[in-house]
Amino acid sequence: MKRLLLIFFISILIVGCSNVSTEVKNSSKQTITNFFEAINSIEDYSSESELNKLKVFFATDSSITDSLIEYLTTFESDRQNELVNYDFNISEFKKLNGIYKVKVEYDIISKADKSILDNSDMYIYLKDKDGKFKIETADCRG
Repeated sequence: MKRLLLIFFISILIVGCSNVSTEVKNSSKQTITNFFEAINSIEDYSSESELNKLKVFFATDSSITDSLIEYLTTFESDRQNELVNYDFNISEFKKLNGIYKVKVEYDIISKADKSILDNSDMYIYLKDKDGKFKIETADCRG
């Protein structure tokens, strides 16, 4: 009987822990989805007010805020000579020392004719700030 109770409690613990992990993954995916959707909605990359709207996705002490925004908007747009959208997929998710490392693979797509101009990937590191995931830093090819 004790053995049965022990197995029951362990199974509840495992299920409970996996649900927390699923919730964390879903919340972090939602943050990244909202971030890329916000980038895709920008029509004028020279508009400071539009670019500043992206800063809500970053931790206040993030040192990469301006450079990542510039890379994903100005750099890629200039390099492709047109406005771009991002189609992305999250392919990896790991917890490292209280920060969540998320690999994002993405296609750079022309807003004009919807053709794929390039593709790449980056790691975005998220941190839980007051119950919301914020971008702490990122590794990208820019």
